[in-house]
Amino acid sequence: MKISEIKKIDEAFVFCDDKIAGKIVRTNDGSIFEYDKNYLDSEFASSISYSMPTSKTSYTSIGNNLSPFFANLLPEGLRLQVLTKISKTSLDDMLTLLIAAGPNCVGDVFLNISNKFENIEPSANEDYNKTSFWRLFEDSVNSKNYEDKLNDISLAGVYPKISAATISFPVNFINKKSQYILKLEPKEFPCLVANEFFFMSLAEKCDIEVPKVKIILDKNNEPGLLVERFDRKYIKSEKRIKRIHQEDACQLLNIYPSEKYRRSFRDIADQIEKTSSSPIIEITKLIRIYLYSYFIANGDLHAKNISVLEDRKIGRVFLSPAYDLLSTLPYGDTEMALEIEGKKNNIRYKDIINFAKRYKIVPKALDQIIDVLKNQILLSTDKLTEIGLSDKKTAFLIKTIKQRTEKF
Repeated sequence: MKISEIKKIDEAFVFCDDKIAGKIVRTNDGSIFEYDKNYLDSEFASSISYSMPTSKTSYTSIGNNLSPFFANLLPEGLRLQVLTKISKTSLDDMLTLLIAAGPNCVGDVFLNISNKFENIEPSANEDYNKTSFWRLFEDSVNSKNYEDKLNDISLAGVYPKISAATISFPVNFINKKSQYILKLEPKEFPCLVANEFFFMSLAEKCDIEVPKVKIILDKNNEPGLLVERFDRKYIKSEKRIKRIHQEDACQLLNIYPSEKYRRSFRDIADQIEKTSSSPIIEITKLIRIYLYSYFIANGDLHAKNISVLEDRKIGRVFLSPAYDLLSTLPYGDTEMALEIEGKKNNIRYKDIINFAKRYKIVPKALDQIIDVLKNQILLSTDKLTEIGLSDKKTAFLIKTIKQRTEKF
């Protein structure tokens, strides 16, 4: 089937890992999702999302042809723009776009027009230094099942926010028991790959759990950031990679991706308090990530960049490893995406203390977190030149980091 013909499809099967969980049907007013009866009666039945618990009652979306949970499964950035163009549809036709995006969504839920599970994985390519990352990106939105080509796609553009310029897609490199996301560097944001690698690596030194990251080069010497997926796990007994349930804060809040900058940090913390198995532990982790982002001037910590994972076997829900950590300061983005205590800038120690009190987190625990963050971040400032930014931008970043940490 041509990808441009997908917009004619009015229904699709909803899979939860390798099982059919239900079906979604397009209507004149939106869409209807209904759980499969056999799935509900099975021993492995679990909710596809916290906003849509298992039920014999259908879930109706009016005004949009996907509910917020499904809408947030769509890729972001350039990949979504390309899918929109080659599907010959619009951004509000989310059902078409989600089907076109294929089965490699974040988490364990995806759509398929067939009722047969296919463990479709990205093409393996161990010799990444002998290929072109841009060609791999084109392949990621131009499945062999489709006939359309990307010859008329312009990959350049002007983007107001880094998340809008994201160029990321699933790949299968090196280790067949792991899966990865490959992130490329938009021309509008030079040194972005080195920037994210530096601050993801530094986050680990600050006791923040992060996925494994590595900078790799293609045959054209173009850099890419290889990020190991934490929503995939190799199951030895089944000899396959299992999808792990993941929901970002937009899905938890039941809001659309366009609202990812509009909610406060407290909105997200409140929802994680309700959802997670150990609220105090998980919100403490969350505050650590927020503080780290503030200290390094990461203005793109929005609601889609915070997620929870669920261990379906024991029903444990916990904060996912941190991801997309970088400094947006060199690209002109100076304030936090999520406000805390009514602030997006000039955040002080008392703001964090007051915020944490609501979740029964004691100041002593915060003091320990702050000490580790400050020490590790300040120790790293003399290595910021490794990112490759101009002397002026590097000096400005160092100055900002010191100003922000000195207030704590």
